[in-house]
Amino acid sequence: MARFFVEGVRGKMPGSVEAIVGEAADGALLEAGERLSEYYRGAISEHGLIDTGELMESIGPTTVRVSAKEGRHLDVYPQGTRKNGTRNAAVGFYHEYGVKRSSPRKSVNATHWMSNALDDVEEEINGILKRGVAEAMENALLGTIDENIGG
Repeated sequence: MARFFVEGVRGKMPGSVEAIVGEAADGALLEAGERLSEYYRGAISEHGLIDTGELMESIGPTTVRVSAKEGRHLDVYPQGTRKNGTRNAAVGFYHEYGVKRSSPRKSVNATHWMSNALDDVEEEINGILKRGVAEAMENALLGTIDENIGG
């Protein structure tokens, strides 16, 4: 699972500007979440982790959430439950870290598909988030200037 935050602004700007930047940066959070979802789906395919296709179909970002503790954030992970009742997040975890069982036939080897995909796309996602926050700050600043000079 990956969790993206819009932070670094908190405490450095007046609260109203921080709120504007946060809301405006939601688009960047969602864009980053969709991009990571693409990489996760590619990793599932590369590692041959497709049996029913449910794991791949379950990958996606959550909605943007706001909390006092974590600020604005979203998560990207396998969501929902498979037809057999197993949570997709559990299946993803098994393939990420492996599961050793008494019968080697029932064991699952670790593939590190999520962590490798995140490593591969980390710079791109950081760029998306930085660009989104910069655009939000610029738009907030320009809006404030327009309000103050009557533009």
